[in-house]
Amino acid sequence: MAGTTDPEGAVDPRYRIAVYFDGDREAERIEAILEERTHRYRGVVLAETSAERIGRLRAAGCIVDVRADLTAEHAARSEGTATDALPGSAGPQSMLPPRGAGAAGTTDRVAPDPEFVADLTERAVGAGEQHAADPETAAPLPAPSGEPRYNTYLVRIPGPLDRDRRAAFAEIGARIVEFQPAGTYRLRLTREQRDRVADLSWVIAVRPWDLADTVTYALGDALALDARRAAGPQLAGDEGAAVPDPYLDTFDVLVHDPLDLATLRPALDATPGVEVLAAVDVMLRFRTDLTGDRRRDLLAVVAAREETRRVAPYRPPLLYADHARRLVGVDRIGPRADGDAPTAPVPWTGAGEIVGVFDSGVDGTHPDLVDRIAAGESLVGGDTFDLCGHGTHVAGIIAGSGAASGGRITGVAPGARLAVFRVFDEDNRLHVGPSLGPLLARAVDAGAHIINLSWGNPLSGSYDQYSLAVDKFVAEHPDVLVIVAAGNSGVAPRGTHEFNTCGTPATAKNVLTVGACDTDRDNDGLAELTWDRFRQPQFPLPPAGGEHVCGDPDLPAAISSRGPSDYGSVVPHLLAPGTFVLSARSSSARMDPRLPWRENPDHDGRYVYIGGTSMAAPVVAGAAAVVRQYLREVHLLASPSAALMKAVLIAATRRLPSLRTPNSAQDLGYPDFDQGFGRLDLGIVLPTPDAPADRRLVWADLSDADPDALEAFADPEGTRRGSRAYRLTVPAGPHPDDLRVVLAWTDQPGSAVQNNLDLAVTTPDGTMLVGNQEHTYNKVPGFDRSAVLRLTGLPLDRANTVESVRIGNPPPGTYTIRVFAQNTPFPAQGYALCVAGPIDEAGLTTP
Repeated sequence: MAGTTDPEGAVDPRYRIAVYFDGDREAERIEAILEERTHRYRGVVLAETSAERIGRLRAAGCIVDVRADLTAEHAARSEGTATDALPGSAGPQSMLPPRGAGAAGTTDRVAPDPEFVADLTERAVGAGEQHAADPETAAPLPAPSGEPRYNTYLVRIPGPLDRDRRAAFAEIGARIVEFQPAGTYRLRLTREQRDRVADLSWVIAVRPWDLADTVTYALGDALALDARRAAGPQLAGDEGAAVPDPYLDTFDVLVHDPLDLATLRPALDATPGVEVLAAVDVMLRFRTDLTGDRRRDLLAVVAAREETRRVAPYRPPLLYADHARRLVGVDRIGPRADGDAPTAPVPWTGAGEIVGVFDSGVDGTHPDLVDRIAAGESLVGGDTFDLCGHGTHVAGIIAGSGAASGGRITGVAPGARLAVFRVFDEDNRLHVGPSLGPLLARAVDAGAHIINLSWGNPLSGSYDQYSLAVDKFVAEHPDVLVIVAAGNSGVAPRGTHEFNTCGTPATAKNVLTVGACDTDRDNDGLAELTWDRFRQPQFPLPPAGGEHVCGDPDLPAAISSRGPSDYGSVVPHLLAPGTFVLSARSSSARMDPRLPWRENPDHDGRYVYIGGTSMAAPVVAGAAAVVRQYLREVHLLASPSAALMKAVLIAATRRLPSLRTPNSAQDLGYPDFDQGFGRLDLGIVLPTPDAPADRRLVWADLSDADPDALEAFADPEGTRRGSRAYRLTVPAGPHPDDLRVVLAWTDQPGSAVQNNLDLAVTTPDGTMLVGNQEHTYNKVPGFDRSAVLRLTGLPLDRANTVESVRIGNPPPGTYTIRVFAQNTPFPAQGYALCVAGPIDEAGLTTP
């Protein structure tokens, strides 16, 4: 039933909903309110109902998730527009202000230019026709002759993939590859299977994966720029003869399935002028000496082949702590004595932890690092000695002992040790294949559970092969936390910080992405330095240009890259000090002129200032080592998951003032794309000598294999469940600490959230708060957000694998925390739930 009509002809809308419950009594109460046909799974009741009954459920304190507007869906089918419902390549960023929208303009660009796509399509067709007519003079790598045999399709369905729908796909033989926003799934199908899927009554639309999905705006930009350069010195700053792009001979290809490499690689190997450099898993990198139209023809045919999922130009990744240590609260943490009398701080130092560092190497002879290296390997030939200076600086921030400065300039985790891997050569070029998984596994083999990557590709928020590879690595090593610098591509040409500048793999879901805030340094005249003086081309105008480079640790650094990712997630996750950080200097460093560095004359030149998210990331890596030691030694947690570590670190953040004008198009609530969840400060979560006596840190940490891991639409007769409830009590106050609840999980690889969980907290007075409730960006894709909020009051998050609820001055009483599985195409899904703040001794319990 699409809807009912009242006597005056108005249609009463109908909605497909999911209502979450904890026990049979609550489920019966939900079914009594609905008074119509329902289907009960473990933890969730599904129904089709009216707005009036949704309001009654809401008044009863139920968590209602509106899955589909059945009236609008019926209208679309009746008008024959359902096949247009599939999203194109525009992606979620289309809700951001467009590029050039006055002072609020952004760098929001996801879809390739339509003219570029049309040109490549014409070239691909022409290449096939030419090959059929005259193979010897045809363009290289001809497309398969005859009608294309598409085997990858985008299939849109209303709402999540429940057990019955998953079973229907399985019966047909359809294989689900990836979930994408707006209820769309990427499936591998034969033509016969495609027809059977299209005939399913609940399938809205089916279309083949096409060239517009495959090519990227980065590819279009690169080829357009190369064409302009070939035509002559027409660009601003060009002088003399045109200089071609030195990197536009190498391209990365993602395929849909590892088996696709078995057909695509031989075709490329047999193509004159093409050299396959690497092929692993679903990633292939090739180089070509073809130029001009021949190169465009080649790329057109590669993009049009059925194996290809994505084509982009290869760009070699770029290399992107006395004050930092204090600003992240490490100097304040330590145990209390009995009662209220504090003892002298005995901070945890990261002892027993190994941090993997993939960088330009390290000067192991530096006094601060001489005994900090647990393992070292050069993957670029030679030894691990750092000639650039970047890797030594990073290593000193993490684990420097302070020996060369009498303990004054000390790393965040001076008790930790390092597994150092040199992956940048003397020219600072990264030497790894298209997949990072085998590389990162070397750190695991050396005993590391924390990995720092202070480098990346500045690809404007793209989820590329590096992000995919890191997500896959963490999914396979769920106890390894990978920390990634967001990038130094922050710009404000119109005076307002632009969005979509994060690099990759910073856009991965399973990592902790770190942006930079200012330090509070005021020496050497640094506090007077503003960005319009320090980086004038990027920040020529106020207000961004007038922001200070140092002095205010609650100010995101202007150069720090901003989110969102191209699938709409919050990046960076948090900030740490990153401007003019003082740390170890390599004795033989030829300081890269591209690095924002400055000499420090003290301590015989043993230290140097460098700034950027490259410095902020190791601050967090050191803090992670401290947290992991604390969890192991104080709470006897032998192997905390990466999701739990991520949740604790995000709980330990201070919310910063927004840089955006209130109620403007760029005011996206909290968390936002400048600061993420805020600035790291361990002293607000871990014990400190002056902390309130009732401050506690409690958690649940479940792997995917745990019997309590969640599955959406779990069989009522099975062992899995679709939701789980926890309770805790806040004692009588007042409370200076917030109550902080953070849910995080390690997701399956893919360029959107695959297995989606949600967080809800009910306060003692019955008020319900949901995860990331204040974050307003693209909260309910596929529906009109305002209409859904009017119905449910719950702006549920579908774009992030971290959700947070913070309650200031929490009233005493019992709080109920629910974690529920909204959609799990790849069950089951584990998670980490972390709660910090004023909590009584009973901690976190299950009803």
